[in-house]
Amino acid sequence: MANYPTVLLGRDDLRNVPRRENLALGGWTNPWHHPTPAVYDPETFFWQDPSQHD
Repeated sequence: MANYPTVLLGRDDLRNVPRRENLALGGWTNPWHHPTPAVYDPETFFWQDPSQHD
């Protein structure tokens, strides 16, 4: 079975993590035919305060 929804965890200060409503496929983050995160957001995740995450 392809295109099953996956759980995507993110901490409070991890930014730019897509929510279900942000994804065109309604929560599918790993569709088999398309490298989704690399396409819609090439600079994916970042910390709000990087100095706390050395």
